[in-house]
Amino acid sequence: MKKLFCLLLLLLISFLLPGCASYKGYKVLSSIKKEIPNDNFYFVERLSLRFNIFDGSSYRGIIYSDALKKEKSTSGITVWANTQGVDFKKSYRHKLSSLKNGNIIKDKVKEIFQNPLNTTVSGSSISIDIFVDDLANVDIDEIKVKGAKLHKYVLDESNINSYIYISIQNQKDITYAVIKDSISIFFRNDKKLKKISNKYKKNRISLSDDEWRYLANSFYGSYDEESYGDDSLNRRHYRKNRSSLVSMTISAETTPEYKLWIRGHQFNKNNEIVDHF
Repeated sequence: MKKLFCLLLLLLISFLLPGCASYKGYKVLSSIKKEIPNDNFYFVERLSLRFNIFDGSSYRGIIYSDALKKEKSTSGITVWANTQGVDFKKSYRHKLSSLKNGNIIKDKVKEIFQNPLNTTVSGSSISIDIFVDDLANVDIDEIKVKGAKLHKYVLDESNINSYIYISIQNQKDITYAVIKDSISIFFRNDKKLKKISNKYKKNRISLSDDEWRYLANSFYGSYDEESYGDDSLNRRHYRKNRSSLVSMTISAETTPEYKLWIRGHQFNKNNEIVDHF
């Protein structure tokens, strides 16, 4: 009898939970729309019950909007069942501001480096994936100069002492599976993107630089939120195939005088570090 009662109770809970989550989601979305009426908000991950050993259980979801899409955000904003429009507005404004500032830096990165690349910006951190035809032909000194130029630009224009991570990879070594996993969920219905990714699947070396740029611009960033992209292409590929990677970090001391630091290394086919710089 007890087993039957428990089974019926579980069935009742499983029946009620989706309706409860749907109602909670409606309340959250209504509160947000009331506070910010000039944008179109929608769930990309509806509220669902999440269990956490530290906080217990709670309803969590992710919201996206037309304005975030316009700024080419590769992540949404996490909300909870008790999220109010006033609280969401602060996160929303901060994210939009960060995206706009980040897009200015991204445009500068494209201008300086020119290669097909993917850039993500989070606060003072800038992560750049550069894709090349042959890693053996990369001029490391030239990349250093370009990285230093970017660091100085961000410092002069935004008064930010940035930390820049540069990852240089062979295009031909990146599999279609990695490409597919790295495309942000928000761009997967893009017709042009589908055409380019299918072309890559058939012949990965056939993409033009412009096609590679379009493809790379759809990748998750290094700092995207939780469910959608907590791991960037450079880190994912880094673990799978370190032999095709050169990594570089650029930072600086600004007091008492400006002093730039550039560090990096390259792996060989045995995953051994063969060069430091």
